[in-house]
Amino acid sequence: MAFTVKLESDEPKQAELLIGIIEEHKSYPETGIIPQLVKYWFQIMFRNQKNIPTVAIVLYNGKDPFRIEKEVMYPNYPEYYHKIGLPFLMEVVDVSEIFEDFEISMISPKIALALVALKYVFNGEKLKKYLKPAMAGLKSLPREEAEELLSQTFIYLRKWFKGEAKEQFKMDFKKCSEVYGYKSIAEVEEEEMAEKIAQRDRDWIDAMFANGKLTDEDISSISGVPLDEIQKRRAQR
Repeated sequence: MAFTVKLESDEPKQAELLIGIIEEHKSYPETGIIPQLVKYWFQIMFRNQKNIPTVAIVLYNGKDPFRIEKEVMYPNYPEYYHKIGLPFLMEVVDVSEIFEDFEISMISPKIALALVALKYVFNGEKLKKYLKPAMAGLKSLPREEAEELLSQTFIYLRKWFKGEAKEQFKMDFKKCSEVYGYKSIAEVEEEEMAEKIAQRDRDWIDAMFANGKLTDEDISSISGVPLDEIQKRRAQR
C-alpha cells in the first residue's frame, strides 16, 4: 500500500510525501524472505507506483529467533556484491519483544488482543493466562466499537473453519457475545445475508435501468420494490 505522509519539521511548511508500505507476517524463520519481499516491491511499488520510497515490515511471532541480514541481498555472490543494498528499508518486528506482560492493560484493547494472541499462540498456558486480561479491555471500548470488532473477527475467521471446528467456533462466539451483551452470531449472519440480498436487488434494478426500455412503474412491478424507492435510486444514478 502507499500512503501520503507529512514529515515532522520545524519549517512552517511541512512536506508531504508518498511512502510505500509492504507488510509480511511470518510465524517461522524463512530463508527466502528477501527474494519474496523484493518480488513484492517490484510488482507492487516499482511497476505500479513509479518506484516510490518503501519500507518493508516483517511481523514475526515464531518460537525460534529470526534475525535477517538486512544488508545482504545476494548472499551467494562474492563478498564484494554484498554491499548492494535492498531497494527498500526493512524492519523486522518480533512480537515477543514488543511488550511485557504487565503492559497489556496499558495497550489499546484491540491491539492488545492481537498482540497477545500472536505472542502466545505457541504457548497454550500463557495464552490462556494473558488473553483474559486482554479480553477484559473490551469493556473499556464504546459498545458500538467493541461489537464491530467481534463481528468483523467472526466474519473473517469463520472462513477458516470447517465441520465441527466451525460449529465450535460459532458456540464460542455466541458465549462471548452473551457475556458482553453484543449481537449474537445469528444476528451477525442475518445482517450479512440481508446486505447481500439488498445488493443483489440494487444490481438487478440498475440492470433494468440500463435496459432503457422499462419505466419506473415496470421496474417496480417486476422487482417488488416500491415505486418511490425506484425513483429515488434513479435520481441517485
